[in-house]
Amino acid sequence: MGERDSSLTRVQPVFGNLFQRTTANWLPALIALGSRSTKCHEGRFDWVGSLRCDPPTAECFEWSVLSPVDYLKALLVSTDRLSAAAKAKPSILKSSKDPVVEKKRKSLIAGDPETIAEGLGKLDSGYTRSAKGTWWVLEGTTKVDCAIFAEKASIFIEGKRTEPKLTDSVAWDLKRNQVFRNLDALRMVHYLNTEYYVLLIVEANSKASREAEKLDSGYEVAVPSWPHLSDNEARSLYEKHYLGYTTWQAVADRFGITMYNRICDQPDSL
Repeated sequence: MGERDSSLTRVQPVFGNLFQRTTANWLPALIALGSRSTKCHEGRFDWVGSLRCDPPTAECFEWSVLSPVDYLKALLVSTDRLSAAAKAKPSILKSSKDPVVEKKRKSLIAGDPETIAEGLGKLDSGYTRSAKGTWWVLEGTTKVDCAIFAEKASIFIEGKRTEPKLTDSVAWDLKRNQVFRNLDALRMVHYLNTEYYVLLIVEANSKASREAEKLDSGYEVAVPSWPHLSDNEARSLYEKHYLGYTTWQAVADRFGITMYNRICDQPDSL
């Protein structure tokens, strides 16, 4: 955060630059930088088409998307995950500051069948952003660093810079990796595009880059994040839609972009 906030010093300047270009022919080249791109359509992405809004607006940054209902349902019945989260961080039980919510969540952790059934019923009725803080919604909206919607493909960008490691858990699920959470959310909201991808961008030679390498080891690394998917579904989602990672330096070099150490400071030495 602050003067080295990745959103302000990396995501918005870099993609703001790309969005201002007269054509979207940069998009296939960006996707191809992903460490796993050759395993998705064999690295060919010249068919993605032009951007849906040209130029895109600031709404593309920190784009909000609801968590998938099928995941929320799976989490309600995963008493082991809920109890592990509450044990690791007891304060989450009181995060809503509502005694009713706290009582219901304790019942979920205990595996109370009536409470679980009630929560599942509420999720069946649908939910919106206004459901934040309710006891049956245990993962809120996902804030995507940059959401790109083209004619034939949708891409979520997750950007890291000075973070010591990738975010490998969310409040109520210690096994839910942020990158694979984004991919799970995109699975449900890719605007009728049959093709959708997540690309992780990290700082070169950083701790985050070493963590990013581990995410390329195979679909098994993503399985814990998706308790609601079958093994085959998880394999397909990972292998066909996870582009892997690249670095900010590689992006800057590819497109001739100058990056900065701080929000307003001297250019980085690339």
